[in-house]
Amino acid sequence: MKSTRRTFFGFMGAAPIAAKAAADAEIAKGIGMININGLGDASLRLPGGGPIADEPAKEAYIPYEKRIMGAADYIKTFGIPASIDARMRDEARYVHCLDPDIACKASWSMSVKIMTQRQRNYERAIERIKSAGWQERGRQSLKKFLGFDWPW
Repeated sequence: MKSTRRTFFGFMGAAPIAAKAAADAEIAKGIGMININGLGDASLRLPGGGPIADEPAKEAYIPYEKRIMGAADYIKTFGIPASIDARMRDEARYVHCLDPDIACKASWSMSVKIMTQRQRNYERAIERIKSAGWQERGRQSLKKFLGFDWPW
């Protein structure tokens, strides 16, 4: 099909997002990177290899709620893994504000106040992980009892 400037811009004005997706698909098909099966599904392929999975396989996917509960159970049983602990300590280093009881300590230096706030931020992050699992269990129990998910 011969494309003119008028038909091209008419197509672009009608559906800008669809036009970009269609153009990308045509480019990928033109260079041999995409394979469209008879069902209309497209799978991206490397020139010399198999399909590339953008998403994890359906059987390997674990819902967020189950991951939260699993993480809380793991922490309760084995403690926090060293890599997660290091990341949480790094994130707790950034102090955006001081708690009022720390800020009003006139005899403390600013470095002691920051150090104390960092420790509190770290402890709060750990407590959030532990409580999130129990909150999610309660939400799942309520959902099972009521028969629907609570709207907020």
